[in-house]
Amino acid sequence: MSITETTRNYNPTHRFFTQSKILYRAVLLFLFGIGLGLRLVDITDAPLDFHPWRQLRAASIARGIYYAALPDADPETRQAAISLGSQFETLEPKVFETIVAYTYKLVGGEHLWIARLYAILFWIIGGLALFLIARRATSDDGAIVSLAFYLFVPFGFSGSRAFLPEPLMIMFILLAVYAFQRWADENTWKWALLSGILAGIAIYIKVFAVYPLATAAVLVVLLNWGFKPAVKDPKVWAAAGIMFLIPAPYYLFGLSGTYSPGEYLSSWTLGHIQLLLQPGFYVRWMTVLHDLVNLTVLLPSLMGVCLLPPKSRALSLGMWIGFLLLGMSVPSLILSHTYYSLVVVPIIAFSLAPLGDLLLSRIAALSRSWQAFFLGVALLSMAYPIVRERNSLAARDYRLEVRGWEQLAEELPPGKLIGITHDYNTRLNYYGWRAVAPWPNASDIEMDVLTGEVPILDNPDWLPIFERKTQGYDYFIVTVFKELDAQPILRSILYDTYEITAEDGRYILFDLNAPKNGS
Repeated sequence: MSITETTRNYNPTHRFFTQSKILYRAVLLFLFGIGLGLRLVDITDAPLDFHPWRQLRAASIARGIYYAALPDADPETRQAAISLGSQFETLEPKVFETIVAYTYKLVGGEHLWIARLYAILFWIIGGLALFLIARRATSDDGAIVSLAFYLFVPFGFSGSRAFLPEPLMIMFILLAVYAFQRWADENTWKWALLSGILAGIAIYIKVFAVYPLATAAVLVVLLNWGFKPAVKDPKVWAAAGIMFLIPAPYYLFGLSGTYSPGEYLSSWTLGHIQLLLQPGFYVRWMTVLHDLVNLTVLLPSLMGVCLLPPKSRALSLGMWIGFLLLGMSVPSLILSHTYYSLVVVPIIAFSLAPLGDLLLSRIAALSRSWQAFFLGVALLSMAYPIVRERNSLAARDYRLEVRGWEQLAEELPPGKLIGITHDYNTRLNYYGWRAVAPWPNASDIEMDVLTGEVPILDNPDWLPIFERKTQGYDYFIVTVFKELDAQPILRSILYDTYEITAEDGRYILFDLNAPKNGS
């Protein structure tokens, strides 16, 4: 049975938005237009609104790539940019950073808003792919509901403007899922190969894309062809091979000098696997998801999976299972780093399509006056998050803070720095052009305590750890005072052992070369 036949048997008779071509086009234009326009508000402001440490890390890396490719750059400035950008461990390929860096070169200068513009573009393209996926699975009505959620849920709005690999990864995930859908329907080499290529690129951009894509692909193949025919089908092997071969050289052999897959597995999966045995972990995870996307939407979307046609149901269920596996593979990060959950936005959006389709089919059967009433309420419900996000953007202005970091860097003496400053020292790194080795935050230490890597925060055994970590550094700087208070042994070591070189309401600078009383 073709996808068209499946959809025709599934869909109700009445259609809401497609009963008028003008209304249909106006709604699509509204969704994409407002979704794009809202994201462009205050686009030149500093990226300090959503996981700034990760965005500024990417910004420093992109700046290093840019200056390395700039033939007429001042040699001292080039070396500083490369050095500051290379101090971060490599977690995934520098795809987004490289695109941004060479765009800097093309336009003739470093403009960080370019990264935000690219992220928005990736998210909008992903939205178009999602619309096509949902339309093939349900109808134009269901696809519009999916698109509306994807573009206007506040969590997705924040993440879609961020200089992170996630917007680019999610774009390729959605393109790959669309290719899966077409392959399942038409069973041609074209869509089989495209499925492998697009999925492979998504996994290459960030390896965690393997979870929703691999599980979705396996379920679609098993449902569509069955196990034995699939094993004998060369298209299945070709797609799977390409999907593996594109990211494998990098992730298996290309991470020299940084995390290897084994080290990452040991640190973030096996090191925290005991969390999976604790019921409290799943309660906290649900709390995080409620804060991000609201369980009153997430849980009905899970129910919506049941209403999808079989092939699309396999896609949706596969992505849900993949998201569950993703969270279980990094149980500590799924709770602390919200961008790991960004992929749930398109998963929920797709799963809402059949519910939206059923609702709108009932509305389409009503009189024009009731349809107009429904449309007015729908617009009003969308106006709230749109106005809220727009006002939130207009109210925030990080430019003065940027200048503050620049001034702080100018005040600091020359020498090697280690310490606790905002966002793992990335603000001083990027805006102040000063390298500061990060001292772990209390939350990081608590996670390491679980793996047995370090003693608890108030254990005196921290003294030799402190001496080892600060060896070769001239100063210990603190700008996040609550972090210092959260580590009583560190606070005691610093105040009892070292002279304070500078102190005001913004920072404290301890001279590691000037111990008190010659100690």
